[in-house]
Amino acid sequence: MKRHFSAIVLAISLAYAGFPALAGDTVNITQSGINNKADTTQSANASSSTNAITINQKNDLNDANVSQSNLQGTNTASVNQTGGINPTISSNNKAKITQSDSSNVKAAIVQTGNANEASISQSNIRGSGTASINQTAIGTSNTAKIEQSDSADVKASITQDNNFNYAQIFQLGVTDATANILEAGFISTVVQDKGSNGVVATIKNGGSNQAHVTQSNVNVGNAIINNLGGAGNAASIAQHDGKNLYAKISTDGHGRQSFSTVVQTGSFQRATIEQGKPGSDLSDSSAYINQDGTMNDAAIIQAGGSFNNATIAQTGLGGLNMAKITQAGSANGAYITQNGSNFNATVSQTGDSNSAKVSQHF
Repeated sequence: MKRHFSAIVLAISLAYAGFPALAGDTVNITQSGINNKADTTQSANASSSTNAITINQKNDLNDANVSQSNLQGTNTASVNQTGGINPTISSNNKAKITQSDSSNVKAAIVQTGNANEASISQSNIRGSGTASINQTAIGTSNTAKIEQSDSADVKASITQDNNFNYAQIFQLGVTDATANILEAGFISTVVQDKGSNGVVATIKNGGSNQAHVTQSNVNVGNAIINNLGGAGNAASIAQHDGKNLYAKISTDGHGRQSFSTVVQTGSFQRATIEQGKPGSDLSDSSAYINQDGTMNDAAIIQAGGSFNNATIAQTGLGGLNMAKITQAGSANGAYITQNGSNFNATVSQTGDSNSAKVSQHF
């Protein structure tokens, strides 16, 4: 039978008659063994001081669960699951932080090793909300997820080393939101919905990865994916029902067999795909931009190699769209389709055996 050694702490501050609310509640738990569990709760503190929870678990197979709700002032929660038999690596740990209906919250999870799970949820936050997950020390098969909803001025970041890791950030119904993922390998996802101004999503990753950003009902926002070298990358950005949005996908170095897609609906959108650097071996790659609206701007740059394809489709009937494709190398194909009126299309190809096709429909 599996045995669990647990430390359960309940920190509740309530302003009952004769029991004034405490100013600044703190919880500290340290566990150095294997297969431990720590549960902590802070709720209903009406003071304007600092509430804090810190959990340190220094081995494998541990579980940490933190909850903060209905708190005033500044509220922080941190879980550190590091070390063990190997002083820098611990594996198969789980950490969860939930913060709701509180003000000025900060949550941080740090894990080292393999097969760890981390999640942070922040909802109905007053003031600012910050969430970060750091899974490093050359770990693999880790998962990280951050959810932030119905709040303003929120920031989320995930950092993962090595390969076969999963990272997800969801920011729903937020304003002034920032999401950043720095991942060495595998699948990264950012979803931002119903934001207003200052919504930013950034993903940086290595080779043979997938990176996806979705922004819906967002005004004035950026989505940026940067594949830092390597081949076999797939990246997509979808921006729906917004305006004044900017999307950029770039593949540095030798990005053979890279696939990049941007889809935008609405007006006043800009999209750029850059694959490879001058002189790089960019081959068998494809780039696709689809814009449905007016006064949009699209550009694709493929800096070298052969057998690459670039396609821009601007289907908004209002027109006033601009499209540009630049390709260096041989046996490449460039295709532009524009509907409406008052549009501009430019194709520039250097090298041999290239093809270009431009269709403008009024």
